[in-house]
Amino acid sequence: MAFNTPFAPAYSLTPSLQVVEPNIMAPNTNRVAPSPEHWERHRPVIKRLFLDENKKLKEVAQIMATQYGHFATPRMYRDRTKKWKIEKKHKESDMFAILRKHTERAAVGKRTAFRVQGQTVTMDQVTQYLRRKRKMIDQEAYDAPTPSDISYRTPSPMPIDISTKNHDQPVGGKPLLNFWETTQKQGSLFPASAYNFESTEIDDQKLADTSCFVEDEKIIEMTLKTMYSLLSNNQDIHHSPSAPHTLLIPERLFLTVKTYVEGSFDKGTWITGEDGYCTSIALRGSHSQRLLGNFENYCNTAVQFLARGLHVNFRRTLSNGFKLVKDIIQSEHPLALDYFLDNILFFRRNRRSEIAEILRKYFCDVAESVCTQSGPWAHIGRLIAALEEDTLEQAVIQAWKCKIDGFERSLGQFHQSSLEISLDFIRCVHESVNVVEEEKLLQGLLAQWEAGSCVSKKQTLSIRINLGWSLMDQGRCAEAEELGLAALTVAEEQYWYEEKIRALQLISESQYRREKRTSAANNLQQAVDLSVDKWGVTDPGAIDLMLRLEGWLRGWGREVEGDELKAKVEEAIGRDEIDQELDGR
Repeated sequence: MAFNTPFAPAYSLTPSLQVVEPNIMAPNTNRVAPSPEHWERHRPVIKRLFLDENKKLKEVAQIMATQYGHFATPRMYRDRTKKWKIEKKHKESDMFAILRKHTERAAVGKRTAFRVQGQTVTMDQVTQYLRRKRKMIDQEAYDAPTPSDISYRTPSPMPIDISTKNHDQPVGGKPLLNFWETTQKQGSLFPASAYNFESTEIDDQKLADTSCFVEDEKIIEMTLKTMYSLLSNNQDIHHSPSAPHTLLIPERLFLTVKTYVEGSFDKGTWITGEDGYCTSIALRGSHSQRLLGNFENYCNTAVQFLARGLHVNFRRTLSNGFKLVKDIIQSEHPLALDYFLDNILFFRRNRRSEIAEILRKYFCDVAESVCTQSGPWAHIGRLIAALEEDTLEQAVIQAWKCKIDGFERSLGQFHQSSLEISLDFIRCVHESVNVVEEEKLLQGLLAQWEAGSCVSKKQTLSIRINLGWSLMDQGRCAEAEELGLAALTVAEEQYWYEEKIRALQLISESQYRREKRTSAANNLQQAVDLSVDKWGVTDPGAIDLMLRLEGWLRGWGREVEGDELKAKVEEAIGRDEIDQELDGR
C-alpha cells in the first residue's frame, strides 16, 4: 500500500515572531488540483474533521495538506462540502421535519433518535433552534416534508399505552339499520362510551395489558422515499397530512395491527394446522373459515341486489352477513381482520361508501361488546371506525399491508396462508384501479412460487385462477378461458372441490363475455350444483352464483328459467327481523 509523503509547510518568521500560515495552493508547477477520485478517497476524513471534530474548513485544508498530502484551498473545500451536502448549520425545514416525526412517533409510544447527514441531532437542539427562529407554529411543523438526508430509528423497545378517556358520546352514533343489535358488554378493553368521533383523541394515561404490544428491536432507518412507499405503491398520492390529528389514528392502527399479528404468533395463539393453513388454537374444524367465506359472499350478493334495485333482498342479505360479524370476531381466526378490511374496500370501490361506513361502525360496536380487555380487537375496531373519510382507503390498505408483512415474517413467503392473504390483497387493491399492475404482481408471484421448493400445485393453481380474472378484466377473455380450463383439469385430477368451482366460475365468465351463451350457462350451472351439493342451497356462495346466472338468463330473454332461479334465491335467503315485525302489525 502506498502512502503520500506528508507536506512540511515552510514558516516565515517576521520581526514580531508571528507565524504566518502557509498558502496551501501556492503556485507550484508540480502541483495540480485534486482529482474527483482523490476527493472521494479522502471524503470520510474530511467529513470527520469538518463535522465530528467541528473544525473550520481552513483548518481542514491545513490538516489534509500536512497529513494526507491533499492540497486544496478553503474555497475548494466549501464547494466540495456543498456538493456532498455536508453542512454544519441546521436547516429550518430539517428542524420542522424532525419535530413533526418526533411528535408522530411519540403519539404511538415510540422513542426516536435522529441523524442529519449522519450527525446525531437531539430534541433539545431542535427546540433551541426553533426558539431562536421564533417560529414554533404547529401548522408549519406538521406540513414540513421529511428530507432525504434525515434518518430516524427506534433506539430501544418499549410498550405502548392504549387506554382512553371516558367520554359520554356512544361509538358509532345512532344505529342506521335497526335490525342489527349488539350483545351486552362483557368487560371490553374500550367501553362503548370511550370514544368521541368528533375530537378523535386518545389519552395515554393508564397502561393496559400490553404483553404482546411491544416493538421489536429492529432499527428503523428511513429516507423520504422509503417512508412514502410504506403508505402506498402509488407515488402520486399525497402523504403529508396537514394537521397532527390526521396522523394519530392511522399510525396507531398500523402499530396495533403489527403488534397484534406478532403477538399472536409469538404467544403461539396462531399455529399452522394439519391442512397447512394458519389457524387459531381456539378453533376446531373449518367452521370459522366458512364463516369468513359466507360473510364475503353475503356482501357480494347484497351489492348485486342493490344494483338491480331489489332493496328487500339487499336488506335481507346484508342482514345475514352482518349477523356473522360477532361469530367471526369471537373466532379469532388469523384471517378475520383481512376479510373486514377487504369488504370495507369492496363497498367503497363499488360506490357503496354508506355501507362501508355502516360496516366499520358496526364492527367497532361488536368488537367492543364481545372482546376481552386483554385483546386488541376493540382497539382495532375503534381506530378503523375513527378513520377520516379522506384517508380511509389508504389507511385500510396500509393496515392490511402491515398484516401481510407480519405473516410473511412469521410464516415465510411460501406459506399457504401468506399466499392466500397476498392474493386477496392484490385482487382487492388493484382489481378496480389498475388491472395491468395486478397482472404484473400476479405474474411475479407465480414465478416466485414456481421457483420455490416444496410448493404444491394447489397454491400455483390459485395464483393462475386469480391471474385469469385479471386477464379477463383487461378484455383478454380467450386467455382467461384457457387458464380456467387448465385449472379445471388439475382440480378434477386432484379432487379439489373449491378450486373446481372457482375454475368453473372463471371459465363461464370468460365465455359469457365472448357471447358463448350455452357453454357459459352450463358451466356456471355446474358450479351452482357443486356448491349446493357440498354446502346446501342456503350457502351464500351458491346464492351468489345463482343470482349471477339469473341475470344472464334474463339478459338472454330466458325469463321462465330466470323466474325459477329467482324463487330459489329468495327461499334460500329467507326472512329477517323486519319481515317478522311487518307480519306482526
